[in-house]
Order: sequence, then structure tokens, then C-alpha cells
Amino acid sequence: MAKVSSFLEVKKLIEKDVRAGMNAARDEVKVKLEDNVMGYYDIGNPVKYERTGTLLESPNTTPVSGGGNHFEFKAEMEESIVYHTGTPYTGAQVIDATEQGHSGTLGKHGYFAKTEAEIPEIVDRNMAKFLK
Repeated sequence: MAKVSSFLEVKKLIEKDVRAGMNAARDEVKVKLEDNVMGYYDIGNPVKYERTGTLLESPNTTPVSGGGNHFEFKAEMEESIVYHTGTPYTGAQVIDATEQGHSGTLGKHGYFAKTEAEIPEIVDRNMAKFLK
């Protein structure tokens, strides 16, 4: 371990490790969200609409931001996706319907809520790796 001579140096070293842990957590959350959205397609075979797979373009995470005592990233479904099925649904409406299970959508609903529930454990595990 490097020799440090001031509290400011210690703080910078800790912030570096926290940022690294948060970046690792962000990367894992992105993969988990993508996997959970992919899992939506595991259930059902719709006959009232044609699956396009466009929902798979929506999972997104933002870069880690912040510093000091506060670091963050966001996991989100990009609502600006465009569906070319001739229906009047916006990307936001399709995301809501597929997440909540309404409008006749068939699939494994709740993919985003499932991801949200897993985030605390993912962050804790990754922070533990970097803050030994």
C-alpha cells in the first residue's frame, strides 16, 4: 500500500476505489438489465402483435458521476426507442406495457423491477471488492 501523508491523500485514494467499485457495479447492472429484458421474451408467443425485438435497444446505464460522499449512476429504459409496427404506441408506452403487463403484452413482465431489486446487492458486492 502506498504511504500517505495527509487526510486529503487518503480521501483521494478512497474516492478512487469507490469510483472503481461503482463503475464495476454499473457494468454489472447494465448486463443484468439487458439479461432481464432479454428474459421478457422467454414467455408467450403473441398472435395480436409481432415481436420486433426493439425493446432490447432500450436498456441503458449512465456513467458514474459525483465525488466526495456521493457517487451515482442510473439504470434506465431509454424511452425514445421507435417501433415500426404501425401501432400508435411510443417507446415509453411499450416499456410501460411490457414492464407492467397490460395492453395484451405477453412476456416475463417486471424485468426492470427485478433489476432494481438486485442493484443494492450488486453495488455492495462490488464495493467490497474495491474497499478492502
